[in-house]
Amino acid sequence: MEIYLLKSAACMAILLAFYKVFLEKEQMHVFKRFFLLGAVIIALVIPSLVFVEYIPIAATTLQEPLVINIPPNGQPLEEPIAVTDIDTINWSLLFLTLYGFGVLGFGFRFVKNLTQIIRRIRINPKLRQLFSVKVLLSEKMPPHTFFKYIFLNKSNFEAENIPKEVLLHEETHAKQLHTLDVLFIEFLQVILWFNPLIFLFKKSIKLNHEFLADQAVIEKGAPQSNYQNTLLSYISNESLQKYQSMGMASALNYSSIKKRFIIMKKRTSKRAVLLRSILVLPLLALLLYGFSETKFIEVQTTKTEISSIPNSKKASVEQITTYNSLAKKYNAIPMGQRIIPLNELRTLEYSYAQMTLEQRENAEPFPECQTAEPIDIYIDGQGNMLVNGKEVTLKGLPDSLSKINSGLSKKAREKKISARIHVESTTDKKMVEQVEAMLIDYGVATLNIVGPKKGATIPQEGASRKLMSEYDALAKKYNAMDRNHMRILKNDVERLEYLYSLMSDKQKADAEPFPDFPEPPPAPKALKPAEAPAPVQSTRVLKGEVSAVAPPNAKAPKAIKGEVNNIPVPPLPPGPKAPLDHIIEMVKKGATFFYEDKKISSDKAIELLKKNESLNISTTKSRSKNPQVRISKKPIKIKKSSASRSSIETGNITVNGKKLFYSTRNGSTSYFNETGNQVDRQGRLLSENQKENPTFYFNGTKISSSIAHQLLKTNRSIQVTTKNYTEDEYAIVLTDLSEVSSAQNHNKNDNPNSVIDLTDMIVQDALFFYNDEPISAEKALWLTKNTYIERVNTIGSKKGKTKVYLWEKA
Repeated sequence: MEIYLLKSAACMAILLAFYKVFLEKEQMHVFKRFFLLGAVIIALVIPSLVFVEYIPIAATTLQEPLVINIPPNGQPLEEPIAVTDIDTINWSLLFLTLYGFGVLGFGFRFVKNLTQIIRRIRINPKLRQLFSVKVLLSEKMPPHTFFKYIFLNKSNFEAENIPKEVLLHEETHAKQLHTLDVLFIEFLQVILWFNPLIFLFKKSIKLNHEFLADQAVIEKGAPQSNYQNTLLSYISNESLQKYQSMGMASALNYSSIKKRFIIMKKRTSKRAVLLRSILVLPLLALLLYGFSETKFIEVQTTKTEISSIPNSKKASVEQITTYNSLAKKYNAIPMGQRIIPLNELRTLEYSYAQMTLEQRENAEPFPECQTAEPIDIYIDGQGNMLVNGKEVTLKGLPDSLSKINSGLSKKAREKKISARIHVESTTDKKMVEQVEAMLIDYGVATLNIVGPKKGATIPQEGASRKLMSEYDALAKKYNAMDRNHMRILKNDVERLEYLYSLMSDKQKADAEPFPDFPEPPPAPKALKPAEAPAPVQSTRVLKGEVSAVAPPNAKAPKAIKGEVNNIPVPPLPPGPKAPLDHIIEMVKKGATFFYEDKKISSDKAIELLKKNESLNISTTKSRSKNPQVRISKKPIKIKKSSASRSSIETGNITVNGKKLFYSTRNGSTSYFNETGNQVDRQGRLLSENQKENPTFYFNGTKISSSIAHQLLKTNRSIQVTTKNYTEDEYAIVLTDLSEVSSAQNHNKNDNPNSVIDLTDMIVQDALFFYNDEPISAEKALWLTKNTYIERVNTIGSKKGKTKVYLWEKA
């Protein structure tokens, strides 16, 4: 353990020095973030890596004799006894105790800080916004962030005294989840509190978080000099010292302000970024070479002995052809993976022995292979065990087995190695079962237990563990099914019956119960063989002769009123499929399932129908390769096809002093507030199911939504300007802005994204995505009016709908 800790500390020191020299002062903060986290993990992993190298050595048959020196008096020599101090200090126990106290102290600090933050979140008022939750504190302290929670002074926030740049700085911490990095390094500090390099890594990680937040603020367009002045005026040493007791959040840092100002002005070229990134690879290679461990294991190999004396007779052409074919086949397989069946090995040996010297020189080389050493284990009544003549304990048996045939893989051992366990009448059966399990895990081709009576072989009773596991998995699968709706495979039933027949009574009692399969349906009755049709005679009638063919029945049989109808009733049409049968049929076709518009698995769909068959089901594209099945408790409404066209109208209104954005599609109006949440006509938060249509007025006259749409569409100067609403009516007034001054234009929009026009895409029923997340058309319109969109990508499709991707400016 001491060597591991020293190697780990050395790796950390090298990686941290590389970061300080080559990376810290460069504008590549995202790469630096992952480098610092990866450096800590790599420094802990590399010293624990062990590479094994096998060294083949030739097997020897002669062993050196064991020499024991005995003095003349016949007593063995006694080793000198070292004199030790009885009162020696137990250093291991002392260091372990000190380490435990350190872990307790730092762990208490970790839990205390975490509890303080959680408590502040619970007891203080919160303001939820689009990407974060602002926690308003009565205490005066600088803004700081923990996950999505941004802690701000309540009085300063309500008075709007907090600069926008500071809020954007903290929102960056929340969006980029810097808290995860801090929690990770804080937890490592609890475990490795004695390593000072952990503290240096934590300081570098937090400083890089500040670099990332500063970069985001400047990229949003904040002037660099103004932002620097804001930081200097906003930070105070007194508030910072009070805040530092909660060292798990991301906050404005006072001590690193000088470095941050230098990095703001720094510009790193793409070439320099690429070069410094590539330098990490040779550094990792050197650490791997210098601080990992390599073990060398000697492997004894033996060669198959073939007679080197050539035969006086020549081998036949057929023998040589067979030999060359087999030899070429097995020479192409590496030695460690080469497995030659016994019958083919004998064919090779016999053919090679029949060859003359000239034939051997012209033939393929003999495919050498490793011979497998058999395993013989003797267990007496006292539990003593010998493995191939060496005494081994039960606990050390796996290690002893690993040294036998170590050059062979487990797959090769399962095909070549034979094992025997020799027992006595008083041998513990439980011990024999444990040894048997270890041999199966090691991998043997045959395993026999030889009893005490004249070496009689005791056959292995019951199924093996592997077969038991296979049986339990199959049985559990069918036992979980509903007996009335089982989908049974014939191969599974036959396999279950076979495995069950191999099991002993005890195994049957411990295993899963055999599935209660329903009786198979009766076989259909055999059809009577059809009688051979009589030969068809010509029905042609010559002129003047009488036809022998009876005329067809001109009228269909009818039932006379009052008489019994003997006309057979046609069979009833087949009834509709049961819902569960339909779901199973769709599963076979590879359908995609949705429950309440959420994607679910096929197993979940079957489970829902088993519990409630009254659920509503809608299947689309049933004849395609990927049908879609929608399941719902509510009535399912069929959406319009992609060929249909939608109308759209948009605008801005002011309600109770709050600016709202509205859009009307096909007569349905939606309203959004400044934060992008949908609201009702009074500006209150609105659920998805609540939508109301407004009443439109133009020049003092009430008009329909379609006329209002035409006015807005044909005349750009006509826009929504004012609104009035009562308990019974919500009115939207349209005004011709060409007739009023610009000061009265309530729809003036300074947002540069107002030039983005999505009307054509909405009319085409396009699909909208914001940062790869699907959104509604109304939400897309609001984003273009209220958010800085960096770019808009439109992807057309010949078959499906057009897709419009909106990306937020980073």
